[in-house]
Amino acid sequence: MSSTPLSTVTHLVGDLFAAPRNSILVHACNAQGSWGGGIAVEFHNRFPAAFQTYRAHCLAHDADTIMGTCLLIPGAEDSNDVACLFTSRRYGARKDKPTDILRATEAALQDLVKKNIGDKELHACKFNSGKFGVPWADTEALRLLWMRLRRPLVAKRLPPLPGVAVVLAAVLVDVGEALVK
Repeated sequence: MSSTPLSTVTHLVGDLFAAPRNSILVHACNAQGSWGGGIAVEFHNRFPAAFQTYRAHCLAHDADTIMGTCLLIPGAEDSNDVACLFTSRRYGARKDKPTDILRATEAALQDLVKKNIGDKELHACKFNSGKFGVPWADTEALRLLWMRLRRPLVAKRLPPLPGVAVVLAAVLVDVGEALVK
């Protein structure tokens, strides 16, 4: 487990993809099976096998059934896992409304917490704030970001809980509009 103090969110400026080995890299995804814009392009380039798993998952399921879930794709030994948070049914001009994206994000984060049975450190860009257009402050306000592993959801707004280290990193890779400042 990380030496990061528990029940904190650490904001770093750095390369998301330089996260320590055996971490989980978290990003928001559409349910159509497309990593064609924003930070998803860089995930596609760096993790082609994970993209194929993600795409097959989307093609095998109706968008409504996977909304608000997390597809956790294991990495190769000594590499990072990829967490796909299904926060919008579609992308581009047809993306979901911000309120729907936030609702799905909260459920997807809860699903991620349940699936993180190895207590791996989470590293994420400011997801939803790029191509999905949701202000980062709105996503960050979801208290599930610091929800204790396997703890049941008690309320929509929870105070920080002990036992969870979450690291959020701004992406400094050149992915066009996905560059988070």
